[in-house]
Amino acid sequence: DTYELPNDNDLANGPLIGQRLNSKLINGGLLDSKISSLHYFEGIMYVLHDNVLLVRAWDVVNGELLSQWALPPTNKQWEGLALDRRDDN
Repeated sequence: DTYELPNDNDLANGPLIGQRLNSKLINGGLLDSKISSLHYFEGIMYVLHDNVLLVRAWDVVNGELLSQWALPPTNKQWEGLALDRRDDN
């Protein structure tokens, strides 16, 4: 499946551009590929795979996996992401 992505310049107006997201690439290598949350923040797409306790960061322009973080186990379901820019000096 492919999904349209928002254009950073047009986010205020809400239209989508013709770029596509390949779910086989995003979910690659996972036994359970369920996506609980997906956020496009400051040019990077963050994907929460809640069933495997993993967050991945993608450069969707180049189709490159930038980083991934394992989440700690919990008794509750991971439901979403909250992203916030911090200027730590």
